[in-house]
Amino acid sequence: MDEFLGFPIPTYCERGSLGIFAEPLNAISNVAVVFAGLGIYKLLVKNRIQKVEYKALLIIVFMIGVGSFLWHATRNVYALILDAAPVALTFALITYILLSKLIKQKLIALSIALMLIPTRFFISSFASTDISGSLIRNLFNTASFLLIILWTIRKYGKVAFEGLIILAVYLVAITARGIDLQVCPTFYIGTHFLWHILNALAVYLALKFLIKLERV
Repeated sequence: MDEFLGFPIPTYCERGSLGIFAEPLNAISNVAVVFAGLGIYKLLVKNRIQKVEYKALLIIVFMIGVGSFLWHATRNVYALILDAAPVALTFALITYILLSKLIKQKLIALSIALMLIPTRFFISSFASTDISGSLIRNLFNTASFLLIILWTIRKYGKVAFEGLIILAVYLVAITARGIDLQVCPTFYIGTHFLWHILNALAVYLALKFLIKLERV
């Protein structure tokens, strides 16, 4: 099993060639992430959001689209960093924004959010395959967000129930990521591309939700 920085290198059902556009559908489906970024930009402009964390999140979302495209197009392990790092930063930044609304102590919120990044990679380092490692990280994300969303509902009431819908979309995305190799014998293109599309939708909805909380 190939590894990079101590972690298994991801493998996917779709495999078009060994060169450029090694995984064409997995690569092109990152257009959904770019559309999510454009949608987020419109939301920020429409709602006149000037906070630096939202602007940073917008940039990171575009970085996800570019990084993931390069990784799936080239299968270069250094492009994998450009794919994985922005995803981890997105998780941390959304966590920070939510926590900063709940505890009103930005330094504490930032400390918790940053601590969760190495924690999610540490617990997944014991996985024997990329799929199991990815599943562990994403379930860790899900559990973290569930606790924070429940806390948000307790504080803001019904307006925060939208967070559970977003979490449900994310869980469907995780499922698409997890069954990619399992469905390969009967569905030769796999389901990883759905992970990109549903994740993009979840991130867009998450930003819309966060902006709504700004108005509460």
